[in-house]
Amino acid sequence: MNDPQVAVVTGGASGIGLALGRAFAARGAAVSLADVEADALDEAVESIVSGGGRAIGSVVDVSDADAVTGLAARTAAELGPVDVVCNNAGVGVNGPAWKASLADWRWVLDVNLWGVIHGVRAFVPAMVERGRGHVVNTASLAGLVSYPEMGVYNVSKHAVVTLSETLWHELKRDDTGVGVTVVCPGLVNTRIIEADRNRPDRLRSDDDQMTGSSEERRAAARAVYDQAMSPDELAAIVLDAVDGDQLYVIPDDAYDHRLRQRHEAIAARRDPEVIRFPLT
Repeated sequence: MNDPQVAVVTGGASGIGLALGRAFAARGAAVSLADVEADALDEAVESIVSGGGRAIGSVVDVSDADAVTGLAARTAAELGPVDVVCNNAGVGVNGPAWKASLADWRWVLDVNLWGVIHGVRAFVPAMVERGRGHVVNTASLAGLVSYPEMGVYNVSKHAVVTLSETLWHELKRDDTGVGVTVVCPGLVNTRIIEADRNRPDRLRSDDDQMTGSSEERRAAARAVYDQAMSPDELAAIVLDAVDGDQLYVIPDDAYDHRLRQRHEAIAARRDPEVIRFPLT
């Protein structure tokens, strides 16, 4: 899709979301950012506006269907019909799948999966009616490979991948004019390892090992993420994919051996190779 006029980005106050918002604004689109962090959201909107772009911000919890519907209504009313929606908000926990609490599962699935579902339901019908639009769903390499110690996150991102693929087939089959892109990066230099800063009290876990919030774990992870791909670099790749109506965005080939091993094992109907640390 060339020259979208209006783009919506959830999780838009930082990281990949903010980079996408700035990239769309640089292309001349009006941008509607949504996030749960009000102060960071205000700063994100101001960064776009001060650069000459047009942007609005809405405090939205994407796990709330009514809130996402409200985001769609406000964006259409203030900026116009939505051309691109980026269902990008995401959180994560770490640890063995059998140790995850119900609070861990509910928090991650509410944001990572239900947030995308709500975005699809709120925005796609109007796109289909107009015969124009594009959906960008942020998944992860963890939506294609089942890394250990990431079970809750893996489940959410695998679901986003299959939702995106299914949506792509349906929209193409019916010749709707609406495209789909699912973004499956490896590591990106964002604050997702600090996602528990926005975790609702009602969904907090008593098991610190599952949140990854200890200082030692956080410092080790931060050192790795600091060397990862920048959100701006990923955003440029995503915009190219939207322009090219490309379904899959897998932005580097560092993990291709894992993709091959998984799919070859499935095709051969044999057990996969056991993945051990470090996760490469």
